[in-house]
Amino acid sequence: MKVWSEQGTMLHTFSSHSKAVTSVLMHPQSDIIMISASLDKSVRLWNLETFEEIYKLQVCDHGIQWVGLTRDNYLYCGTSRDLSVWSINFVAHFFSQTRVPVSKISPVMHCNSKKTPRVVVVGEDSSVRLLSALSGQSVSTILPPPDISPLNKILDVSYSRYYGLIFLLIDSLNIWVYTSRTHPSSRVDHWDEDVLKLMLQATEDVSGTLGVSCSIQCMMVLHNHVTVEGEEGPVTPTCVNLLVLALLDGRLVF
Repeated sequence: MKVWSEQGTMLHTFSSHSKAVTSVLMHPQSDIIMISASLDKSVRLWNLETFEEIYKLQVCDHGIQWVGLTRDNYLYCGTSRDLSVWSINFVAHFFSQTRVPVSKISPVMHCNSKKTPRVVVVGEDSSVRLLSALSGQSVSTILPPPDISPLNKILDVSYSRYYGLIFLLIDSLNIWVYTSRTHPSSRVDHWDEDVLKLMLQATEDVSGTLGVSCSIQCMMVLHNHVTVEGEEGPVTPTCVNLLVLALLDGRLVF
């Protein structure tokens, strides 16, 4: 099977089928996925953006003569001896290239449902990519921090869509803050041990002591929309988007 552009340029040739291809049609739920059937008894799904085979299904014991879709988007396959009907499950067409092994993926939703969700991808080289969940395109990229040895990795990553900030936990006492409004992303702040201790002191009684350790184990961005009943009626917090730090001694700091 050959794929051609509208300008008449051949883009790719699919050659995984071992016998003649008898039918080709587009996936009913995605305009970048093509379905093919062959006399080799298989139905295959292809991605027209990456030119890769997504899925292979051996549907019968005889060569497939034709395939088609019903009104309910069921796939029927016909051979010289029988007819089979298959339900096509949803196939996600989100795709993006990272070019490095991925160690963590986190979806991020916005409090405004009209905003496109984001996907935070952390690479094995400590790089961070912010992707659009709609198009798969890279919105912002944090290059591997030069101060981190290739043998070490960042401990955690959190992203605030509301403020457009990405927080990297470099080690238990250092957080680097990046803006996602540039591509590649730029570092805008560095919270070291002294800054973190000041933050921790601000959450405690002024006369109290700091505590044994403020080492950070992990963190997350919390969108707080809780309303509580106060003496004068419903009360909501002034800040609804919070960075939560989990400390070694068991405390959670907002």
